[in-house]
Amino acid sequence: MDLMDCIEFTRRMDDGINPREWGEADLIIVGPSRAGKTPLSFYLGLRGFKVANYPIVIGEDPPPELFEWPEKVIALTIQPERLSFIRQQRMRQFGRSESTYSDINEVRQEINEIERFYKRNPRWFVVDTTNSGLEETAGEIFRHMDMQSGKDNIMPAQMRGFI
Repeated sequence: MDLMDCIEFTRRMDDGINPREWGEADLIIVGPSRAGKTPLSFYLGLRGFKVANYPIVIGEDPPPELFEWPEKVIALTIQPERLSFIRQQRMRQFGRSESTYSDINEVRQEINEIERFYKRNPRWFVVDTTNSGLEETAGEIFRHMDMQSGKDNIMPAQMRGFI
């Protein structure tokens, strides 16, 4: 598989787009807004994986395709205080200081509901991104994939050198 194909696929599947094509994905990353889905997706895409990502939004039903490949799903979570801070920073970029999007009580409730949703999907691999960068999060995913496959090295050798 060509690296450019992986990057292009990941671009086309960003933010829940084209769920009918998720079957082609190596991984499907889900999580709340601003938990790091898109940067992680592209980081993995640059390492030879076809990645789709989908934002979990409370009160909205995810596409049914999300449940067709539970072994591909990586579910991101993050501590509410950290997510609230990240969202506050994002809102400031737009010139807004107050928003329910970044309100700590709203964010706590959102994370609680998302984590309950994850528990109803026990085959999903949950990763906490609170205190980890892309490389560390990707490393957790690679270790999980290695354990699932029973192999010592699931990634092509030329790709592992980037981590």
